[in-house]
Amino acid sequence: MSKSDLIPNVGQPMPDPPPGFIHPPQQSLRYNSGKPKLSYFRRSFYKALEVIARIKEFGAAKYDDGNWRKGGKPDSEYLDSMDRHLDKWLHGETYDQDSGCHHLGHAIWNLCALLELNTTGEVIDEDLFRERIAYWLEKKQNGQVHKA
Repeated sequence: MSKSDLIPNVGQPMPDPPPGFIHPPQQSLRYNSGKPKLSYFRRSFYKALEVIARIKEFGAAKYDDGNWRKGGKPDSEYLDSMDRHLDKWLHGETYDQDSGCHHLGHAIWNLCALLELNTTGEVIDEDLFRERIAYWLEKKQNGQVHKA
Protein backbone atom coordinates (compact mmCIF):
# COMPACT_ATOMS: atom_id res chain seq x y z
CA MET A 1 0.00 0.00 0.00
CA SER A 2 1.41 3.39 -0.97
CA LYS A 3 0.99 6.82 0.65
CA SER A 4 -1.44 7.80 -2.07
CA ASP A 5 -3.69 4.91 -1.03
CA LEU A 6 -3.75 6.16 2.59
CA ILE A 7 -3.86 9.92 2.11
CA PRO A 8 -6.15 11.40 -0.53
CA ASN A 9 -4.68 13.86 -3.03
CA VAL A 10 -1.04 12.82 -2.42
CA GLY A 11 0.91 13.89 -5.46
CA GLN A 12 -1.86 16.25 -6.55
CA PRO A 13 -1.19 19.99 -6.83
CA MET A 14 -2.22 22.16 -3.86
CA PRO A 15 -5.47 24.14 -4.30
CA ASP A 16 -5.13 27.79 -5.25
CA PRO A 17 -5.02 30.20 -2.30
CA PRO A 18 -7.83 32.73 -1.86
CA PRO A 19 -7.77 35.87 -4.06
CA GLY A 20 -5.26 38.46 -2.86
CA PHE A 21 -3.28 35.97 -0.79
CA ILE A 22 0.48 36.32 -1.20
CA HIS A 23 2.26 33.04 -0.62
CA PRO A 24 5.91 33.61 0.32
CA PRO A 25 8.24 30.98 -1.07
CA GLN A 26 9.04 28.03 1.22
CA GLN A 27 6.32 28.91 3.75
CA SER A 28 3.26 26.88 4.63
CA LEU A 29 -0.25 28.25 4.18
CA ARG A 30 -2.08 29.55 7.24
CA TYR A 31 -5.65 30.82 7.11
CA ASN A 32 -5.80 32.67 10.43
CA SER A 33 -7.37 35.92 9.29
CA GLY A 34 -10.21 36.93 11.61
CA LYS A 35 -9.34 34.37 14.29
CA PRO A 36 -8.66 35.58 17.84
CA LYS A 37 -5.01 35.97 18.81
CA LEU A 38 -5.10 34.05 22.07
CA SER A 39 -1.35 34.51 22.47
CA TYR A 40 -2.02 38.20 23.24
CA PHE A 41 -3.82 37.10 26.37
CA ARG A 42 -1.34 34.39 27.32
CA ARG A 43 1.68 36.70 26.93
CA SER A 44 0.01 39.61 28.69
CA PHE A 45 -1.68 37.81 31.58
CA TYR A 46 0.59 34.91 32.47
CA LYS A 47 0.15 35.25 36.24
CA ALA A 48 -3.63 35.56 35.93
CA LEU A 49 -3.78 32.42 33.76
CA GLU A 50 -1.58 30.56 36.22
CA VAL A 51 -3.79 31.35 39.19
CA ILE A 52 -6.98 30.54 37.25
CA ALA A 53 -5.45 27.20 36.23
CA ARG A 54 -4.56 26.48 39.86
CA ILE A 55 -8.10 27.34 40.95
CA LYS A 56 -9.44 24.96 38.31
CA GLU A 57 -7.03 22.28 39.58
CA PHE A 58 -8.17 22.89 43.17
CA GLY A 59 -11.84 22.75 42.17
CA ALA A 60 -11.29 19.46 40.36
CA ALA A 61 -9.77 17.99 43.53
CA LYS A 62 -12.44 19.42 45.83
CA TYR A 63 -15.55 18.69 43.72
CA ASP A 64 -14.66 16.70 40.56
CA ASP A 65 -13.15 17.75 37.28
CA GLY A 66 -15.78 19.52 35.20
CA ASN A 67 -18.32 19.65 38.04
CA TRP A 68 -18.94 23.35 37.38
CA ARG A 69 -19.99 22.56 33.77
CA LYS A 70 -23.05 20.72 35.06
CA GLY A 71 -24.59 24.12 35.66
CA GLY A 72 -27.97 24.24 37.33
CA LYS A 73 -26.93 27.02 39.69
CA PRO A 74 -28.35 30.51 39.38
CA ASP A 75 -26.03 33.15 37.94
CA SER A 76 -26.28 34.98 41.25
CA GLU A 77 -24.22 32.24 42.95
CA TYR A 78 -21.26 32.98 40.67
CA LEU A 79 -21.69 36.72 41.16
CA ASP A 80 -22.01 36.33 44.94
CA SER A 81 -18.85 34.21 45.05
CA MET A 82 -17.03 36.79 42.93
CA ASP A 83 -18.19 39.54 45.31
CA ARG A 84 -17.04 37.61 48.39
CA HIS A 85 -13.56 37.16 46.92
CA LEU A 86 -13.34 40.80 45.84
CA ASP A 87 -14.48 41.89 49.30
CA LYS A 88 -11.82 39.76 51.01
CA TRP A 89 -9.16 41.20 48.72
CA LEU A 90 -10.38 44.79 49.22
CA HIS A 91 -10.13 44.24 52.98
CA GLY A 92 -6.50 43.15 52.77
CA GLU A 93 -6.69 39.36 52.50
CA THR A 94 -4.67 38.25 49.49
CA TYR A 95 -5.07 34.48 49.53
CA ASP A 96 -8.20 32.36 49.90
CA GLN A 97 -7.92 30.33 53.09
CA ASP A 98 -9.46 27.24 51.48
CA SER A 99 -7.38 27.03 48.28
CA GLY A 100 -4.34 29.19 48.97
CA CYS A 101 -4.97 30.95 45.64
CA HIS A 102 -5.29 34.71 45.12
CA HIS A 103 -8.78 36.09 45.78
CA LEU A 104 -8.69 38.07 42.51
CA GLY A 105 -8.09 34.81 40.66
CA HIS A 106 -11.18 33.33 42.29
CA ALA A 107 -13.20 36.39 41.29
CA ILE A 108 -12.00 36.09 37.69
CA TRP A 109 -12.67 32.33 37.64
CA ASN A 110 -16.28 32.96 38.67
CA LEU A 111 -16.75 35.44 35.82
CA CYS A 112 -15.12 33.02 33.36
CA ALA A 113 -17.44 30.21 34.48
CA LEU A 114 -20.46 32.52 34.28
CA LEU A 115 -19.54 33.55 30.73
CA GLU A 116 -18.97 29.93 29.63
CA LEU A 117 -22.25 28.75 31.13
CA ASN A 118 -24.22 31.62 29.58
CA THR A 119 -22.76 31.50 26.08
CA THR A 120 -24.35 29.21 23.54
CA GLY A 121 -23.09 30.82 20.34
CA GLU A 122 -20.75 33.60 19.36
CA VAL A 123 -19.20 35.59 22.18
CA ILE A 124 -18.92 38.85 20.26
CA ASP A 125 -20.79 40.78 17.61
CA GLU A 126 -18.17 40.34 14.88
CA ASP A 127 -19.40 43.25 12.72
CA LEU A 128 -19.47 45.70 15.62
CA PHE A 129 -16.08 44.43 16.83
CA ARG A 130 -14.43 45.01 13.44
CA GLU A 131 -16.12 48.42 13.07
CA ARG A 132 -14.83 49.58 16.47
CA ILE A 133 -11.31 48.21 15.84
CA ALA A 134 -11.18 50.17 12.57
CA TYR A 135 -12.49 53.30 14.34
CA TRP A 136 -9.83 53.21 17.08
CA LEU A 137 -6.99 52.30 14.72
CA GLU A 138 -7.89 55.30 12.56
CA LYS A 139 -8.01 57.61 15.60
CA LYS A 140 -4.65 56.29 16.75
CA GLN A 141 -3.15 56.73 13.27
CA ASN A 142 -4.42 60.33 13.19
CA GLY A 143 -2.95 61.07 16.63
CA GLN A 144 -6.37 61.49 18.22
CA VAL A 145 -5.81 58.93 20.98
CA HIS A 146 -3.98 59.97 24.11
CA LYS A 147 -1.07 57.74 25.04
CA ALA A 148 -0.45 56.91 28.66
